Amino acid sequence: MQPLHGNCLIAYARHKYILTMVNGEYRYFNGGDLVFADASQIQVDKCVENFVLVSRDTLSLFLPMLKEEALKLHVHKKVPSLLVHHCTRDIPVFQEVAQLSQNKNLRYAEMLRKRALIFALLSVFLEDTQFIPLLLNVLQPNMRTRVCTVINNNIAHEWTLARIASELLMSPSLLKKKLREEGTSYSQLLTECRMQRALQLIVIYGVSIKRVAVSCGYHSVSYFIYVFSKLLWDDAHRVSGAIGAGITELWLGGKYGCARDFLRH
Repeated sequence: MQPLHGNCLIAYARHKYILTMVNGEYRYFNGGDLVFADASQIQVDKCVENFVLVSRDTLSLFLPMLKEEALKLHVHKKVPSLLVHHCTRDIPVFQEVAQLSQNKNLRYAEMLRKRALIFALLSVFLEDTQFIPLLLNVLQPNMRTRVCTVINNNIAHEWTLARIASELLMSPSLLKKKLREEGTSYSQLLTECRMQRALQLIVIYGVSIKRVAVSCGYHSVSYFIYVFSKLLWDDAHRVSGAIGAGITELWLGGKYGCARDFLRH
């Protein structure tokens, strides 16, 4: 199997466990050890059991959830190829993640659950000072991810291209160019980040539309309602099949009911 650049591996040792590095070195682990590793440094084909591969896409979704300061912890120095966290208790969710990872035809709900469980496993390593440097070394995040991380750290801030560029220690023109090369813009990412946060506040916490608008940096509630309702409508029509039907159902009478009722006024 070829090295898997941009991916990571999470292994859980129920008993004594061995990982083979690409340089031929053997790494030994005891029962209860949870391992986070750069998959490109592991001979994955020799991992017989108890491991989960985490794709670059999943890692890219996890990174913006971290604090803005996380980006500044990554300096060009040697970082370990793996980290170990010893768990004093069994991790029942690991087996579920492993089983979901083996299924190539997951339903949408199963995909979301798998991602959430992987995020939970990754969060175990957050207190390790080497985790963020290793994660960033594996991922080499693109500009989109870096911008979203800055925005999500203070979603209500009055962000401008210049302010975001300042946080990333680059000129506004360079930031604009890099985002254009990735097919996006700072204003598009700002809207996406704010709408994702709004959806979370409404669906999970049942926060009122007025409070959500303020929390997401909108001074005009009516403009927030316009942007938010347009997002839901576009999402329901952009995707097809069961997912699209599910979004429409949620909007018409399910989890988005609280939002729908407010938006009518």
